[in-house]
Amino acid sequence: MTSSQQNRTLLQSISNKIAGLVENGDFEKTNDAIIAYYKAQNQEITEFKTFHDWLKQGFAVRKGEKAFLIWGKPLKKKETEKPQDVPNDAMTFNDLTDKKYYPICYLFSNLQVEKM
Repeated sequence: MTSSQQNRTLLQSISNKIAGLVENGDFEKTNDAIIAYYKAQNQEITEFKTFHDWLKQGFAVRKGEKAFLIWGKPLKKKETEKPQDVPNDAMTFNDLTDKKYYPICYLFSNLQVEKM
């Protein structure tokens, strides 16, 4: 399994743990619940930003720091083509609509950076 696949599996596991919080309305978005989950692991974490956002703010991520994972903005996959040997009434709505792919976004906390 590649590191990308391992990251995706880890993020799916975390998403499954917090799914009830989103369904119950405790959090509006899955990423909000994931970030709260990370902050609960260490009370000193106050904010998360991408590598480039920290750079824009004049901070550098310390060498060797591991990113926190959240879901990126969904990308549309190409529309599934209807197989020629399947009648129209056998196709489902999901077969005909675009699927979404959620990339992984890498964030770093305030504890992982230092002023440049």
